[in-house]
Amino acid sequence: MDNSAVLLLVAAVTLAALALAGCGQGSTGDDRVPERSAGETATTDQGVVQEAVAFGGLAVPTDAEVLGVQHQSGIDDMYVLAFATPPDSIEAMLTGSGFSTALTPGREVHQRPVDGLEFGTGDEIASGQDVLAPGEGRTQRVNRKVLVDRADPDRPVVHWWLFTT
Repeated sequence: MDNSAVLLLVAAVTLAALALAGCGQGSTGDDRVPERSAGETATTDQGVVQEAVAFGGLAVPTDAEVLGVQHQSGIDDMYVLAFATPPDSIEAMLTGSGFSTALTPGREVHQRPVDGLEFGTGDEIASGQDVLAPGEGRTQRVNRKVLVDRADPDRPVVHWWLFTT
């Protein structure tokens, strides 16, 4: 085999390996949230918010303010939401949503927030995750991750990532 044939063979094998490596990127395990597309924008449209709340089985207190929601649909569905709420409404939101895991101090959620928002740092962050079983109109289980940011103690922000995998 001459050098050009060897180079072509190496190039073909390399491309095949790269293609196979990329195949698994759309499928994530329960501990990861699918990445959002770059072109998504946040909205506060009540229709999209209501879809997201129903999708994730969330109980949103009446005094919560929607800061934004983003939706990605494809093989998997994912919603990213953020609510500003009085400090005493956080527990009602988690309990009412049937969130089954105690939050732990720190940032266990490593996904991006709704566009335009940033997380605080340090002791004011707590996070956790659980899985919501099918039911109440859901045909699939929904992985739920939540991060509570108390950087502003008078107006904490509750971030949710809701997705099927």
